[in-house]
Amino acid sequence: MPKIVTHFNETLKGLLKKKLTAQLLRILAIILLFLMDIKVKEISAVLKCSPKTVYQTIGKFKANGMMNLFERPRTGRKSLLSSSEILDLKSQLF
Repeated sequence: MPKIVTHFNETLKGLLKKKLTAQLLRILAIILLFLMDIKVKEISAVLKCSPKTVYQTIGKFKANGMMNLFERPRTGRKSLLSSSEILDLKSQLF
């Protein structure tokens, strides 16, 4: 069995432990169709998504591998209080 197929199988087993969402299924379908040498325009037509989405997913897959497609950094506002200030506030409230 080729190395890429073995890697894909192992990664897929790990992903199936996670909750399957529509986004996860679309990403897996894009990668699978790409590995089957199907053109980007055909993938986007079948999955009803933009070619840009397909190109971005394939680019992330080529650059970082399978698992990094799903790791999204958490964003948001940083806390205005330090951890010690949060503990002090909690002790005052409770």
